[in-house]
Amino acid sequence: LQMAHAKADFELYLKQYKNSAGAPRVKQRLDALLTAAKDPTGKIAKESKKRPVDWRSSGNIYASYRTDKTKISTSPVEIETKSAVTSFNAQAQRRSETSDFRIRYSGSYADNLTGARNSELITNYFYFDYRSKVDNWAARVGRQSQNSGGVLGRFDGLSADYILSPKWKVNAVSGIPVNYTNSNEIKMDRYFYGGNVDYTATKYLTYNLFSLQQQVNGITDRTSVGGEIRYLHPRHSIFALVDYDVSYNELNALILSNGWRFDNQATLNFVYDFRKSPILTTSNALQGQSVAAVEDLLKILTEDQIRQLALDRTAEHTSYSVAGTYPLGKNWVVYGDIVLSNLHGTPATTLGTPIAATPDTGNEYYYTAQLVRTNLLTDSDIATFGVRFADTSAYDKTTYSLSYRYPLSQSTRLIPRLDIDEQNLADGTEVYTLRPSMRIEYRPWRRIRFELEGGAAKSEFRNTVTPRDETTSFYSLGLIADF
Repeated sequence: LQMAHAKADFELYLKQYKNSAGAPRVKQRLDALLTAAKDPTGKIAKESKKRPVDWRSSGNIYASYRTDKTKISTSPVEIETKSAVTSFNAQAQRRSETSDFRIRYSGSYADNLTGARNSELITNYFYFDYRSKVDNWAARVGRQSQNSGGVLGRFDGLSADYILSPKWKVNAVSGIPVNYTNSNEIKMDRYFYGGNVDYTATKYLTYNLFSLQQQVNGITDRTSVGGEIRYLHPRHSIFALVDYDVSYNELNALILSNGWRFDNQATLNFVYDFRKSPILTTSNALQGQSVAAVEDLLKILTEDQIRQLALDRTAEHTSYSVAGTYPLGKNWVVYGDIVLSNLHGTPATTLGTPIAATPDTGNEYYYTAQLVRTNLLTDSDIATFGVRFADTSAYDKTTYSLSYRYPLSQSTRLIPRLDIDEQNLADGTEVYTLRPSMRIEYRPWRRIRFELEGGAAKSEFRNTVTPRDETTSFYSLGLIADF
């Protein structure tokens, strides 16, 4: 009788919430219930035991070589640089009836082939991922990133979640922030831990509340609380994020985004973005100092002085943007955006190494317009005409661009491009730049693609003190192999 009631409850849930996050788990339990009601020694049970584990792997390798040459009219020396980059991305996934297991790696090796040769190996991601389909939990360990829960960027550590119900999920995370200046160096002086909760209100609407604590050399680096709202409807999307540091009593970030997609496929999006730059942490006190670690600052300053120094070295950035696309007939699409940006200044400080104040940029404006045409000369070609204008405190700049993607054959694409810049610097210098380039993409086989690109730039700097011309040329060769 209990099995009959459970079967009815499961079937009713799947009928009402077939697209919910908990539907796969409920279906799993219903299948297990139906199987358990049958003879376990029968044919179905025997075939289930013989079902092989499904392993799948995929990835790609990208290798490129590039050389640049620059000649300045006021110098007899030609500057040449050469570099090679190889990146590797791969993942292997094992799926069974009860669990999913995945391994992912993404990294690159860059080699500067000019002068004092040096190289760098960067690991972007390297983690092991496990999800139980029966017990409703998942865990990931290794180098990873998250786009919610108050976590900033990549980190080395552990994240886990547990599904309490079709609407509720709890998450926990702990790790060491990745040092971007040397991503392969694991520094134990900073670590964080936190938790957050996801609530699925409807098919399109979800909420997240988070709390995160970060320590550095035994003192508080960051204590953030906040939340997110995501409404992802095919026709209308809303995103809101607030991140507040209760240790500093400062707002770290406030982001509001509102977008629409209309019946004619036109789109419109508004974004308000306020954030500390960089995000406020006690470690910001190291900016401009002669020491490299907070523990060194603690030898000459008190904790309160270090926190004040961190506040002084943290700017605020605010931006407003509106962007949209509008189809003009069958083959034309117009795109445009307007951005207003302001990076606020920081005060001078005499704590530690004296640092001068940085000025406010004031309101800076960016305008972009593009006209895209498909099937201009032949099927599947794409022509793009664009203009961008920047009105900033350091310069005014107008860029005109023209690019064309032409399918020469089924395996070959030609992509010529031309950019023209007109720039007026704050010191009165006028700069005119012409940048033509050509890119060729050749795919002899489905999983192999070659890329060859070459181009040049001719710049004229006109002022009354040091007028000059600069000429730059480059070419690059790349190979992408998928597997």
